[in-house]
Amino acid sequence: MATALFVFMLALAGVPPLAGFLSKLLLVSGIVDATVHTSMSFDDGVLSTLQSLHWVVYLGLLVFLNSALSLYYYLRVGWVMFFEDPPTRKRMVYAPFLRITIMLCLVGTLAFGIGPLADHLMGLVSNAAIAFF
Repeated sequence: MATALFVFMLALAGVPPLAGFLSKLLLVSGIVDATVHTSMSFDDGVLSTLQSLHWVVYLGLLVFLNSALSLYYYLRVGWVMFFEDPPTRKRMVYAPFLRITIMLCLVGTLAFGIGPLADHLMGLVSNAAIAFF
């Protein structure tokens, strides 16, 4: 169960090849595509170039900053889960349905992130994005 939780946390942080990486990559590539039409010239200086950038570019930078901060947090939780001993050893309640649900979510995360369903999901998402724009 700790392994499944750790995989889910890495997906939320956007670690490749999990599904969270693909979503963040598409988000940042959309930001770049939307703002690529602005001319980037450093002739006037770096400060004036940074001031002339569209505000959405800063959102793209915040995506990377958020990913780095969340990765640090999730790796710390993973370290505690796997390498530190708990202060007391309590016997966990046996919950087969909860374990089955968690394992099914893990299989789904891996299948949609790096497995055979990743291309199918990407096609569905691309068609939905084209329909909106």
